[in-house]
Amino acid sequence: MFREEYRVSRMENIGHSHEIAKTTLEFLSKHQLVSTPINFEIIYTYTQGYNKSLILAVNQVIRSEVGDKSGALEDIHTKLISSNASANKVDEITNQMADEVDQVTAMISAALGETNSYSEKLGEVTDELSSNVDSAAVKSIVESLMLATEDMKKNSSLLEGKLAESNRQISELSGSLSEVRAEARTDQLTGIANRKYFDETIESEIAIAKEKKSDLCVLIGDIDHFKRFNDTFGHQTGDQVLRLVASTLSDGVKGRDMVARYGGEEFAIILTKTGLAAAKKIANKIRRAVEGKELVKRSTGENLGSITICFGMASYRNGEPIDDLIGRADNALYFAKHSGRNQVRTEKEVPEARKALA
Repeated sequence: MFREEYRVSRMENIGHSHEIAKTTLEFLSKHQLVSTPINFEIIYTYTQGYNKSLILAVNQVIRSEVGDKSGALEDIHTKLISSNASANKVDEITNQMADEVDQVTAMISAALGETNSYSEKLGEVTDELSSNVDSAAVKSIVESLMLATEDMKKNSSLLEGKLAESNRQISELSGSLSEVRAEARTDQLTGIANRKYFDETIESEIAIAKEKKSDLCVLIGDIDHFKRFNDTFGHQTGDQVLRLVASTLSDGVKGRDMVARYGGEEFAIILTKTGLAAAKKIANKIRRAVEGKELVKRSTGENLGSITICFGMASYRNGEPIDDLIGRADNALYFAKHSGRNQVRTEKEVPEARKALA
């Protein structure tokens, strides 16, 4: 009875964060993976279930016959988790999390040992009561049992306090880890996804599109004459324009669709479950929204007019390399730029366009 009450109390105190850590350790043990900080970080992220690229990659490693699975996981860590800005911080946090989990494991092991000792004591008392009917002996046995029970209560209470503190520490570390991951994925100027996160997401979304045989389109956008605008009004105003465009693009998509800063004044959009014709309608709607924004310099109230954007787009073809998909979208963008700016062009329009330009 006591053991069951203790188990329920323990689960309530450890909480959600420790459950993820526990599941992570079970996964590592099941697949005979060493509990290194890198492996722990990868499988902890895998267990949380939000990083689709990592989940697909880990599943592939686990199902494969690769001998050095830890080495394969380290490659996944380098590709999908590490970044120059956050790698050291991630390592520090994962080491701390691993230490906390080790402490919790040690505390639970100690508690189980004490529970076993208590069970042995109960066995001894039962034997003594069976062989002794003398009232003085019975009193002594009961007093001994009461002392053992009191010790057990104190130790159990102490353990619950330590587990609650460990749960708090793990929750804080988990929150810090989430913040570091978010920073590693985010373009600091515009607040949308960065190029690295776009590259990760396009891989996972293509894998899903292949599996479900669904459409997927990529749009590459470029602000028209941005360099001239930047040179005329200054870089601070140019930065405000980039933020405005990023916000407008984000407002124009929904669901799993993604908007990312691709570099400089270029943006990329992933449209899931969307064919080329529908993607063009979305792109034109976004293009008109950007064109309709009135630019005002915050410091002076000066009206700066408006800006426009061009889009090139391509639809994923089953089995093709990602670079080919991006290349066709980029070619369509190139043609849009040579068609008078403020244009949307698809990959299907490029061949005729090149003939016209020749």
